[in-house]
Amino acid sequence: MEREINAPAPAPALTDRLSAILLLLRQTLGAQARTLRLAPSLQWAVWNRLLFLARRFCALVAHPPKPRPNRTRAPKPTPTPPAPKSELSRRKGWLLRLLPGYQAAGARSQLAHLLTDPHMISLLRENPSLGRVLRPLCHMLLIAPPDYLKLPQKPRKPRPPHQGPLRPRRPKPAGKPPLTLLEHLLQKYPPPQRPMLPGHRYTPAPPFKNSA
Repeated sequence: MEREINAPAPAPALTDRLSAILLLLRQTLGAQARTLRLAPSLQWAVWNRLLFLARRFCALVAHPPKPRPNRTRAPKPTPTPPAPKSELSRRKGWLLRLLPGYQAAGARSQLAHLLTDPHMISLLRENPSLGRVLRPLCHMLLIAPPDYLKLPQKPRKPRPPHQGPLRPRRPKPAGKPPLTLLEHLLQKYPPPQRPMLPGHRYTPAPPFKNSA
């Protein structure tokens, strides 16, 4: 009996492909750290973020989140001003700028090809939470996200017509200076409190000691 060609690919095969892409990026980071003279703290933060995304994708595939029931939302508290972001992390393709060369470009090409795989598309439609991992990867590797990865735009509420004389606008308070890439990564993806196992020869040594 011949095997069907269009049989759906198992989810572990897709997770292995994405894990291999992120492993290639971590290997490139470890191999080019001395050549590019990256600070050990920055190298550790970027390494930890790539490892976090790989583990997060595998966890979401193994245990998809259950849909939440519609509940009455409590009134929102007073909004706090958003924390400043890094100027480098705002730019699309910041990881390609940080790691020039064919290795990072090859990982970018593999990820772009993986996003066109019909099995990956069907998996993302069944589990939309996987977009939380793939959208940041598209941003850092300068990949235009496909339509099925884009978030739906929220409709804007129409403003009521203004009545009465116009009031002068208050001057905006001076905002906080933007964070560096290291501060942004450490704030969003704090380093683990235990050693990462299994070890890898490209794994950077943590530039700080845990307080114990």
